[in-house]
Amino acid sequence: MCKPSVFMVLGIATGCFWQVGEEEIEILRFLKQLGGIDAIELVFAFPQELFDFRQTREDTAFLRSKKYVSIHAPFHEVEYGKGAETKKMISTLDSLVLKIGAKHIVFHSDCIKDFSVFDNVNFVPLVENLDSKEGVKRIIMVRQVEDFLQGHKNFGFCLDIGDAMLEGINPKDFLQFRERLAEIHIHFPQGFEGKMKPHGSPSKADKKFLELAKPALSAGFPIIFEATDFFSFDKGAVEKELEIVKSLM
Repeated sequence: MCKPSVFMVLGIATGCFWQVGEEEIEILRFLKQLGGIDAIELVFAFPQELFDFRQTREDTAFLRSKKYVSIHAPFHEVEYGKGAETKKMISTLDSLVLKIGAKHIVFHSDCIKDFSVFDNVNFVPLVENLDSKEGVKRIIMVRQVEDFLQGHKNFGFCLDIGDAMLEGINPKDFLQFRERLAEIHIHFPQGFEGKMKPHGSPSKADKKFLELAKPALSAGFPIIFEATDFFSFDKGAVEKELEIVKSLM
């Protein structure tokens, strides 16, 4: 896990740009243009995206130049169990961690059927709190995180501020797990068709959400920006949102 640092580390997830419609490697190369980025999280929504990822020496050097790098493992059309696809994914993740110097890999617990597949891996797996999804058993509440961490000693914790707020939970309540906390995801609830949805940018967020985010953002753990309301590689727009997050840290 990561120990809190007096040096604030702010980074961004490649998943912010899934609506642009470009491959992961093209998103990564856009991130090279951004200023003030100390961390990167590579996000692979589907297993095939992970299998297809090919980075050059320059891409690897860029990732290794960052203070913190993590990976978000596939969470769509996937079930981590004893099958051949899981074995291939774990092997691919193991290899990628070593190549790029990633510290942790984030997983959605509801995608994991057999936790023993993580017994002999070269990385520290993290579980994150999520928002509710009909018909899916997810880790949402503080007590659920506590129970999970007590039962899975090899896992660390990723605090998702946006999902916590979406569920009406104060994000700072999760800081009681700081001994197992490794990184923090930041995005904000936003109105959509009369309902609140996750992964909005701070410039569009209600001020109450900005205030609620401050204690966790200033706790000294790596911060990964996760808003997904970008439809193009707009350097100025992205840097504007990152500056707002930085002001809350």
